[in-house]
Amino acid sequence: MWMSARGSKLLGAFCALCLAACVTEIDQKLNPKLALPAPIDQRAQNTSDVIEHLTSVTWRLVEIQSMDDAIGTTKPKRPNLYTMALYADGTVQFRLNCNQASTTWTITQTTETRGQLEFAAAAMTRAICLPPSLDVKIARDLEFVRSYALKDDNLYLSLMADGDIYAWEPYVPKMLPAATGAP
Repeated sequence: MWMSARGSKLLGAFCALCLAACVTEIDQKLNPKLALPAPIDQRAQNTSDVIEHLTSVTWRLVEIQSMDDAIGTTKPKRPNLYTMALYADGTVQFRLNCNQASTTWTITQTTETRGQLEFAAAAMTRAICLPPSLDVKIARDLEFVRSYALKDDNLYLSLMADGDIYAWEPYVPKMLPAATGAP
């Protein structure tokens, strides 16, 4: 099968992102709430299951794949500063570097792991983050998200008109061990 250089580059980037985040056995024993949900392809396939899956974890930005070869792929230097928490009530909260953003989201499932997902315009704090920062770009692009795909438990949000693809992975913050002994 023949594939353009741009297509093979995107396929390679997509395959590289297919590794799901994991929680160690020790983390799960210390805090059972840290366990990630079962992969979506191992569960019943309906919209409510997809919503439950999307809302059961916090998502961390892995990379932004541009359809423009001149731009390529952008990876945040500190991905933990870019998180998304989708809620079943249709709201969503973002951490965008040193800023916070919130908006609403709607979903229409079209296949087992793909469908339409859209965000309304986001309200964002306006702190000036140290460069490089992706906060303004992400907040601006949210209104243009039109679809999602779940693959190997990663979430891919695609912008309209062959725009960027935002790749997110499940994120479980590291918990500090409980303090022992007297102060």
